[in-house]
Amino acid sequence: DSVAGAMYEDLDEFVVTAEKPIIKSDGAKLTYDVEEDITSKGTTALDMLRKVPMVSVDGQDNIRINGQENFKIYVNGKEDAFLSANYQKVLKAMPAESISKVEVITDPDAKYDAEGTAGILNLITERSRKDEGYSGSLTANFSRLNAGASAFGGIKKGKVNANLNINYADNRIFSMHSSSDRMQEYLDSETQHLMHEHADMKQNWHYFGGNAALSWEPDERNLFTLSIDGTLMKAKVPGANGYAEMLDINGRKVWSYSRMLTGDFSNNSISADASYQHDFSPNGHKLILSYQYNFGTGDMNLMNDYLESHGMTFPYRFNHQSSYTYMRSHTAQADYINPFGEGKHTLETGVKGLWRHNNSYGSTSNGNSPDNLITDAAESADAIQFQDIYAAYASYTGQFGAISAKAGLRYEHTHMGANLKGSAGNRFSSNLNDLVPNASLTYSFSPMHNIRAAYSMRISRPTIEQINPYQMQVETNTVRTGNPDLTSEKSHRASLTYTNFGTTVGGNIGVEYSRINNAIVSYLYLRDEILYETAANIGHSQRAALTGFLTWQIIPGMRLNVNGSAEYVDMESESPRFHNSGWTFNYGGSWDYTLPCGIALSAYGG
Repeated sequence: DSVAGAMYEDLDEFVVTAEKPIIKSDGAKLTYDVEEDITSKGTTALDMLRKVPMVSVDGQDNIRINGQENFKIYVNGKEDAFLSANYQKVLKAMPAESISKVEVITDPDAKYDAEGTAGILNLITERSRKDEGYSGSLTANFSRLNAGASAFGGIKKGKVNANLNINYADNRIFSMHSSSDRMQEYLDSETQHLMHEHADMKQNWHYFGGNAALSWEPDERNLFTLSIDGTLMKAKVPGANGYAEMLDINGRKVWSYSRMLTGDFSNNSISADASYQHDFSPNGHKLILSYQYNFGTGDMNLMNDYLESHGMTFPYRFNHQSSYTYMRSHTAQADYINPFGEGKHTLETGVKGLWRHNNSYGSTSNGNSPDNLITDAAESADAIQFQDIYAAYASYTGQFGAISAKAGLRYEHTHMGANLKGSAGNRFSSNLNDLVPNASLTYSFSPMHNIRAAYSMRISRPTIEQINPYQMQVETNTVRTGNPDLTSEKSHRASLTYTNFGTTVGGNIGVEYSRINNAIVSYLYLRDEILYETAANIGHSQRAALTGFLTWQIIPGMRLNVNGSAEYVDMESESPRFHNSGWTFNYGGSWDYTLPCGIALSAYGG
């Protein structure tokens, strides 16, 4: 006792330090904490995503989730259709500081929308204080990639919590340069056998974005929230040199041409959310009502100048393409959550309505002088597209000792179509009905150590263009038409994932199998000496994959992340019958080290 007392008296201070993990995963969802990754400061959101396990970004800025491109982008748990359609442009300009966390959801449960066979990429921008007081930060950065600044402010006073986040980025000081080469071989032609395309592009942009949130909690049972998000992004292509040539099977040039591309484009969006939450009891029994409005615009102007050609003749020298699109949507949702059995069982159910209407205007003009162009009526469009979705879901979660089980079912009815002004078939629509189940079983060895088996079904709806029955003549004897009888593709996926996170090393490894029996396939058929190009649900595909990632805290302040996948894909179609199969691989890694002086070093690739 005297020894222990002496030790206690000599102890002036006791400090516990811990490093918050950047990556967390339970097998169904991976969370990457951007705020804890100081090496993300000064980079773009697209570059930051290159460091997130299970996410890969290729040389053309295409994102894949576990090697697949059919995924949905959410912002703060809600689908952002405008961002999904324009993510290469927007995420390349958006600063990483505008995002607090990234969630990669590979097995969405019934409360999430059913579309997106690869899963969901959820970008969380919301920040709030939990303790009384205020806080704020100002950040400025300058690099070879871009210059920018961000500001954050938050305050909590009594029952009110408010925060504001503003971000700006600009790369016009050092414009972005890119170069690409593409080779395409036509196996059934000896005269036009190999096409080579080369392009050098210069591009600059600037971005402004922000979000504000306000919440009021009048008592412990009720919570009201309001939030608004907005982005403004403009980009310019001051010059892009392009070259294309066609070679025969012996390597002789058949034709070639060169061109100069100039233009500009912009993407702007705003969204507003309002929600009300009522807690019936402290154990999580609650009702949530929410409404969201989204509005976005996209503007593009491109001018092609065909400088010279060999072996072919262009009827014009200049080709100008312009388009303007604005998208608007309303979403209303009600979710009910009821835990019972001392919190070991939970029932969740809800309904949702989404009304999305888009207007698009596009025109193409040709001529031999930029000041004397003639609009091509056949290549111009004025359309109103609509997609109304009504959904209902129910889900059950149960905890049985170390085993947890979850099962859910979601129903979605879709009414979609378009009104094409000035077109012979000026209005068309289609109705889809989809029933989407999911289930999972998890055994937990410890809170950060588990094995999980899961089954889920996801859908991919046909596009407006694929169901448009209008017959457009693209050549003298070729007609392109859609198929209004198309149904949603249904992807069935089964997976087994082992997850283990320790203080130094952590990660997961999984095997999965997925199959689509009614894939939408484009095909050609001949009737009355006319070749028709259309689509039908006649495809079959299956995919077996091994995926995994590893995060290693080498020494304090130094971390290595590696991830990858190997998968075998088999595809075929019927009537006509085609078949192909093969292997595909994805890998990536990042290394981060924060020096004692506070300087952060980072490298990544894949």
